[in-house]
Amino acid sequence: MTAPRPFLEGRLGVAMVAASAVLLILLPFTATFDEALTSGALRLGLAQPLQDLAPAIAAQAAGILHLLGVRAASSGSYMTVWNARGGPVPVFLSWNCLGWQSAVLLGISLVSGLRGEMPWETRLQVVLLGAAGTYLVNLARIVLVLLIAADWGYVPAVVFHDYAGLLLPLIWLFGFWFAVQRLLVRQAVAQ
Repeated sequence: MTAPRPFLEGRLGVAMVAASAVLLILLPFTATFDEALTSGALRLGLAQPLQDLAPAIAAQAAGILHLLGVRAASSGSYMTVWNARGGPVPVFLSWNCLGWQSAVLLGISLVSGLRGEMPWETRLQVVLLGAAGTYLVNLARIVLVLLIAADWGYVPAVVFHDYAGLLLPLIWLFGFWFAVQRLLVRQAVAQ
């Protein structure tokens, strides 16, 4: 019998370390890009229309938490999750926390990624999968922040929100385009 290989040995380990390094390098650029988008959205008056979406997303997040067995409630843009000790943890779901920036990144990537020869059906599939996936990733990110707030408190939730929350949409977009290129585009072009 051979001894088990360490986790980071081999191609998978090297790929994971390289991907982690790339994501950490991209973090300051992503944070700066998000800040620029936020400033632009404020100048264009988009804060209130985006804030109008927060109550529906808060209700969805509370529903998911409820399915996970976590006591949660929403009222408008305000949410409360209860920690293991039964104490309430209040959270405000701001327009800038909904993940609209990743929708902008998806749009930018679609402009580039949909160039070239491919049928319109494939283009439509890519757009719909990208939009649905981006929405679900952002909803999952919000739920994770709330779970962290309930289990570990406000400060760890804010740290996760500010840093890992920036990385999750990037990881999604990299994975999305990798899968699209391998599964949809190659198959469509080959036909």
